[in-house]
Amino acid sequence: MVTLLQRYFFALSAGTALLFVLVSLLLVNSNHQDILYSSSIQRAASNVSSITFLDAMGMEIPSLHRTVQAQGEPENSTMQSFFFQLITGIYPGDLRSLLGRELPGLLTYDDARIIVPGQGLELVDLYVESAAPNAVVQDMNRKEDTKPNEAVQPGTTEKDETKTPSLPNVLGEKRVFIYNTHNRESWTHVAPTIGTSVDHPTKNIQLVGKRFGKVLQEKGINNTVSQNDFIQQLIDQKKTYPMAYAESYKAVKAATKQNPALEYYFDIHRDGDVPRSKTAISINGKSYARILFVIGTRNRNFMQNERMAKELNALVEKKYPGLSRGVIAKGAHEGNAEYNQSISPGSLLLEIGGINNTLAESYNTAEAFADVFAEYYTQAEKVSKEQTPKSSKSKE
Repeated sequence: MVTLLQRYFFALSAGTALLFVLVSLLLVNSNHQDILYSSSIQRAASNVSSITFLDAMGMEIPSLHRTVQAQGEPENSTMQSFFFQLITGIYPGDLRSLLGRELPGLLTYDDARIIVPGQGLELVDLYVESAAPNAVVQDMNRKEDTKPNEAVQPGTTEKDETKTPSLPNVLGEKRVFIYNTHNRESWTHVAPTIGTSVDHPTKNIQLVGKRFGKVLQEKGINNTVSQNDFIQQLIDQKKTYPMAYAESYKAVKAATKQNPALEYYFDIHRDGDVPRSKTAISINGKSYARILFVIGTRNRNFMQNERMAKELNALVEKKYPGLSRGVIAKGAHEGNAEYNQSISPGSLLLEIGGINNTLAESYNTAEAFADVFAEYYTQAEKVSKEQTPKSSKSKE
């Protein structure tokens, strides 16, 4: 009896050890990144057919149940799998959902992945985030009776070099909306580092968004650039830093309502404390802040957003080799994961350089990306016009 128990114990121990070895090999092997990429309830639900959901609803609506039965038998096993995933949080085929809470770092890796690797891009770079601006941190620690306008002021008047030049009028509807959710993100050569925060009320990433819009306008692409100081709005409302995307979403929705033709939305950021060796590059003697495309996986346009990012990334590398750091995706455990990208399949978050770059380098990148996007936009419009007559003929 003792010998039998010892055999069972040895077999269980050996099996567990083998399982951990296999998981380690999968994590080390970069070729399996797509297999390791996991999900949330949305992905679990995507495995369930509409017939299965309708059959569940048919339990309360008899006529609907009869209709479903006429179309075929429900996929009971799929529904069982869905509820199993929903209740346990364990996803069949994804070992990380089972072991993620036991192996340090494994669960976090679950929600971030490299879609298109750029030169020097590593998994560790996926977790570099800007710290909350010092003004927000200070305000969150203030007493309740402190007036909002006593916080660090957003700056009254910018110097001449930071003002937005007058833009030429371009006929046609506005198609591009440019904004900066973390609008006070700045650079070490401009703003002093306070704690882990590098921010400035006026000399910040918002200037890069303005430059991007200006060049697009010069190229004939009508756009609008948000002037919102979202960080000040957080301070005034005594909201925490993670609520910045909720604030910028209001601006995005307002812009969409005002300009129904808007199709492309660019949220421009400055990356965190990434070494300059990874965020700066010289192309033909000109220094640029390298650009990183970020996709949030918690929105219905995820695949369309990813496709657009891949196409733009390829075009950037063709025209400005080495300028792109690549394309990455982030999920619920790593950042906002939605980034207002559900508003349109043409939504992207752009990380232009890091805190160790300069404003001049970021301007150069804004101009370069405007050049790239203008080519992408022209081609997309051409394809759209070519497809329109075909669709109208088919309707006839």
